Amino acid sequence: MKNLTWVIYAPQLRLLYVMSCESLEEIIACDFGCSEIDEDVKIFLNLKEIYFRDLPNLKSICRGAMPFSSLRDFKIRKCLR
Repeated sequence: MKNLTWVIYAPQLRLLYVMSCESLEEIIACDFGCSEIDEDVKIFLNLKEIYFRDLPNLKSICRGAMPFSSLRDFKIRKCLR
């Protein structure tokens, strides 16, 4: 798995924990097109916690700006890039 672009279709997502995935490079793939994500679309509206651990090839969440209006906690551990 190289990305988790499908999470943008989970509008009620409150926690995003991603661990131990060596092949993961991006959370939202830019070939999906960050430009396709309109500011009016309510992505991650309810997301409160993000935790990334042991993702050695993670390069980005998304190359464009993403709204995280409810985010309270963001932790990154052992992501080497």
